[in-house]
Amino acid sequence: MTNVQFSIPNVHPMGCRLRILCRLLYPRMRIEHCELSIGQIYQNVLNSYHSINWQNRSVAEGQTLRHRGAVRGDSPGIEMHQESHPGRGARSPRHPFRVRIPECRNIPGVRKKRVPLANFLAPLRGAKCPNSRAVLDQPLQDAAMVSIENQIAVVTRAGRGIGRAIAVELGKLGAHVVLAARTRAELEDSARTIGTKASVIPTDVRNKDEVRRLFDHVAATLAPVDILVNAAGLGIFGRVVDFKDEDFEILIETNLRGIFFTSRFVLPSMIERKRGHIINVASIAGKVGSANRAVYCASKFGVVGFTESLAEEVRQYGIRVSVICPGSTDTRFSPSETSGKSRDRMLRPEDIGHAVRMIVTQEPNSFISEIIMRPTQKP
Repeated sequence: MTNVQFSIPNVHPMGCRLRILCRLLYPRMRIEHCELSIGQIYQNVLNSYHSINWQNRSVAEGQTLRHRGAVRGDSPGIEMHQESHPGRGARSPRHPFRVRIPECRNIPGVRKKRVPLANFLAPLRGAKCPNSRAVLDQPLQDAAMVSIENQIAVVTRAGRGIGRAIAVELGKLGAHVVLAARTRAELEDSARTIGTKASVIPTDVRNKDEVRRLFDHVAATLAPVDILVNAAGLGIFGRVVDFKDEDFEILIETNLRGIFFTSRFVLPSMIERKRGHIINVASIAGKVGSANRAVYCASKFGVVGFTESLAEEVRQYGIRVSVICPGSTDTRFSPSETSGKSRDRMLRPEDIGHAVRMIVTQEPNSFISEIIMRPTQKP
């Protein structure tokens, strides 16, 4: 081994050159590189490369440095080459910078095929390091999320569609889910899907007395409500000049009045305990108006405005209020809602369930106030 002095230009952080460079830099690399993405490892390798004191770096005897345009004697102690080829004169090397390391030629797989950098570095650290694709494909760890195990969650319209999907998702998180809707048979079917941590209480959210009895019964038999999900909704569409009075009343009572009743009766216990979460399911129609949906959009705009105002009203008590505005969703509750659209491209009820999962598992010092969801491809 001999000590030499030389300077090396910047190296592009890709390909075989970087893998050889990692072999050179291994003594300076840290174990936390195992937890970084490939791009971050590239950057850290370059940072380590440029921070090395090359004045005192030891290089194996016989190692050769080639640099385009360099001549013998440019740097003391380094053999610089200009290769020649018979009949064609001087030929510049293919790469502007190359370090030849004889011992690296015997490393399996380095020159035969491309391998992920993480796998290449694993033997150097003596620990297994998964490739980048495996890391990206791993789901979020539950340990990083707040647990709602054994909390009481009330979900309206839990017998079908979005409400059912949300109830099932909350059941997977360990919450005791109270299923509320008008049809008992549908609620019991949802309860069988969830398992033992499910209660069925038929309720019409348009009826104030029934809503009051719902929360009184839950508090008396289980515990005060921790999570309320207002998923009850109705879609009736048509031109304003043709809209029937009774349809207007039903639409407003279901989509807006029901949310008002459930929120009013659940808030006293939440304020007393200084915690709780209310999630209202609105619609993209609560953000953007469209023809022949004036009344429906008015009800959903009302839900969004109600949510935003209520959130500011109860923040001082540690209560969080969120709204989800999904786009076209295949709930099959109204043929006119999905006519002429590709169901395969629409959102699924389970997509909204996943959004609720993300909302309820946030840390206590923050909350998601609004989620707007759209299908990836336009139906």
